[in-house]
Amino acid sequence: MPKTHIDKKAKGNRTVLDDDMQILFLQTTTLEATALLTDSEFIVLSGSDASLTSNPSLSSGSNTLRKNLIKSRILVLENNKYKFKKDYPFKSSSSAAEVIVGSSISGPQYWKTKDGITLKKFEEQRIAPFTKEKD
Repeated sequence: MPKTHIDKKAKGNRTVLDDDMQILFLQTTTLEATALLTDSEFIVLSGSDASLTSNPSLSSGSNTLRKNLIKSRILVLENNKYKFKKDYPFKSSSSAAEVIVGSSISGPQYWKTKDGITLKKFEEQRIAPFTKEKD
């Protein structure tokens, strides 16, 4: 897994890790990204990669967001790929994954914990204690 960019103390544009946050990773053969899942946000961390190109399957909303992140220099070209220059909150894990990979992709299927558990499975496990019937 890629190194995390998290410090217990706030440093510049870094997100501070609280106990209720989950670190997640998205990896392809050429890209590595790290994110924090909180109760209210999905934050891609500074230093995460994003694809140089986008695919026609990328939704118009994700394509527009990607272009805006490049225009605002949150995504900056480095070594034939883009890099996040600061932490950026997304509305969903899928939106983050699509901007990073440059094509339509399911965030819950591709973001994983350090133990390799998909975000989908992690969330199912997290809510399971609250959905079990009592005897």
